[in-house]
Amino acid sequence: MKNIFLAVIIQAVLIPGIFLISCKQPESPVGIVTVTIKNNNSSESPADGAYVRIVPTVNVTDEDKQVGRIYKKDESVVNRWETQTDASGHATFEFKYPCIMKVFAWQFWGNDSVVGEGVLVLREDETAEEVIKIEEPD
Repeated sequence: MKNIFLAVIIQAVLIPGIFLISCKQPESPVGIVTVTIKNNNSSESPADGAYVRIVPTVNVTDEDKQVGRIYKKDESVVNRWETQTDASGHATFEFKYPCIMKVFAWQFWGNDSVVGEGVLVLREDETAEEVIKIEEPD
């Protein structure tokens, strides 16, 4: 009788424990965009304060559909996401789901601006990186 009781207790503890351990949730995708400036002397430096905008690769054609939206890790949903780069030229984006995003970067010089673009392919448990090189105006 003790053996049966012990077997039931062990199964009650071990089986749920195995499922909890084996069902690890995947990490949310992260995208890092690095913007560099190609100077007139052909050297490159980080673009501090450059603007970076990401948009879905599909357009929103019907407000009731969920395509063409960006699902941020913090649960908010937007049609586009914009930020500025830090001193090292990086802008970081954390997503809830895997996705493919268009990336646009630009920086202003007086009345001039320069623009570059790229693509982020985001997968679960991975950090995607995209480098956008923009050229300083003459």
